[in-house]
Amino acid sequence: MRNARRGFTLFEVAVALAVLTVAVTSSLALFTHSLRAHRLARFQLYASAKAVELVECYMAGTNTVLCVDIEAPRPWDVPMNYRATAPDLEARVATRRFGAAALPTDIARRLDSDGDEMQRILDAGGQLLYALPQAPTAWDESALPRNPPSDAQSLVFAVAGYAQANALFSFPAKAWPYYTPFPGPPMVVHHARDFTTATGADPDAADYVRFGMPGMTDYRLYLWEETSDPDIRTVLQWPMPEDPQLDRNFGWMPYAYPRQPYALPAVAGSACDQPTADGALRYVQAALWYAQAKGLPPSFWTGTATLTDFIGGDAWKQVQAMRFLSHAATCLTRWHDQAALTAGVTIPAVDLGGGAGMCPALLLTEAHVLAYEASALALMHRYRTTLTYDWSAPRAYENALFTDWPLLEPDLFSPPLTGTISGAPAIAAAQWRPIAPRPVTGLGRSMSHPGAVIDPADWGDPRHVTLTAPFTADERCRQLVFWAVDWRAFEDAETAPSAPIDASRYPKSAPGFDASGSPWPFTALMETWDLPWVDVFMTAFRNPELPCVFTRDVTAMATGDAVAADRASVNLFATPDRGVAALPVFTGAYGADRDFDGVLDRGPVPRSARLRATTVARFNFYDLRVPFSLR
Repeated sequence: MRNARRGFTLFEVAVALAVLTVAVTSSLALFTHSLRAHRLARFQLYASAKAVELVECYMAGTNTVLCVDIEAPRPWDVPMNYRATAPDLEARVATRRFGAAALPTDIARRLDSDGDEMQRILDAGGQLLYALPQAPTAWDESALPRNPPSDAQSLVFAVAGYAQANALFSFPAKAWPYYTPFPGPPMVVHHARDFTTATGADPDAADYVRFGMPGMTDYRLYLWEETSDPDIRTVLQWPMPEDPQLDRNFGWMPYAYPRQPYALPAVAGSACDQPTADGALRYVQAALWYAQAKGLPPSFWTGTATLTDFIGGDAWKQVQAMRFLSHAATCLTRWHDQAALTAGVTIPAVDLGGGAGMCPALLLTEAHVLAYEASALALMHRYRTTLTYDWSAPRAYENALFTDWPLLEPDLFSPPLTGTISGAPAIAAAQWRPIAPRPVTGLGRSMSHPGAVIDPADWGDPRHVTLTAPFTADERCRQLVFWAVDWRAFEDAETAPSAPIDASRYPKSAPGFDASGSPWPFTALMETWDLPWVDVFMTAFRNPELPCVFTRDVTAMATGDAVAADRASVNLFATPDRGVAALPVFTGAYGADRDFDGVLDRGPVPRSARLRATTVARFNFYDLRVPFSLR
């Protein structure tokens, strides 16, 4: 009998192949899913580290504004209280020192995300950010090693949710608080002549106490405090003009700088130029005159008990009087030992004029010296902690407190201030009025523009203050959202222009006057004639991509060409041309070496394509309303 044929039918083969296909496909799918999970986990790790870094920079990074004018007669004439100094995360960290920059808008508009969230943020006026190659606040660009592009740059992030209305970063008419050593002599400030009067007139014709260095005709030290309290002039120098005979002059200047004329500094090693015991005594007499001129009772300076509270009347007068008394009395301790001070040093009565009568006689002892110093510190502490909105006296430099800064905010519900931009009279300007929880007293004048009067009518309606209103946590909550997308694969990843930059990031100069008394033109203010750009100090200003931006059009260059020489340099210090050469580099119109590898990179993805971004992580954070730094 013939054996039956053995084998598979075509149907069985087909079934077997189908089973095998399912098995292989399932394995490949699992492998692909594993790769995606691994990639997502890697970017979640990057996002977590970057979120911690960003919030650390946001909460603890410096908010100091250096090398930028912060005071002007009108609020729109300095770049304060605009977007550059806003206490919002995206404004704070999107700088060259805090590790982030805005993704070019041309590229950002080609990215898709879940729920079209990226485009909704852009439509609302927000920006997508990416990580700069340098570590925040650490490596300087000149020392940054050349490394391969980091995957972390494939992270794109943005802040979701609207920011709260922010407090004013600084009061532009007067950047309060002002600080001085305490106890200490009257405050003098260094000024160019064109800032000392409202019209730019020659300040030598103005009634100012001034002194400076020989040959420095354009700069002088001015007694700023007398702009709000003329009696302080006597503490600095009486009479004015000075008497040719040294022992007929009283105050801090004849003691500390006894050279004739007093407008010139003392020369070390010259006996006639050195402070003397008699000069210290006459300084004490001037300080006693000031206390009496302020209407304080004799018990204020004759007692030896520490004053821990005000004795009635204006608090600032007592703070100032004790500040000068303590400093003057301490100067005596250089000339009289403890035994002499225990017995007492006679301070004779003297008539310093001014309608305040005689400077009272006093037997000044060691107990007085100690009591004056303790009282000066105690009264200043009480003054600064209970009368934050009284600006009549400067604050103690030795122990700055956060309560020294008043809470000010823009009045969004009253008509704004209006005027014209300085140097450009045809351009109208407007800005919200400032308001405070309590009325500001003792406004005085600013150090930068003592010739300009601060008009109390410029203030808004205090009923509109919101900074001190109760709030719930959800009102201050915003969200940091991360996506993963290889935006560097676009062919124009490095040639696309920088994202639009808020104009307030441009370090514009405050108004000034030339030697003829004419106001500076607007072009001069934009070219910062009087203020060099020192980028190392400008944490909030300039283009965040500054170290990477190209200074010329590089689109004709081949991929892989060296571009390190075409990147903008950072102005570390004032240069002979005062930084003017760096001014044109602001907008990033030619793109940037965004991975900072020194070569021009182009990806394989054309501009006409779109890329899909994967949502990686979300982090809630507290939205500050007040400029703040933890350390």
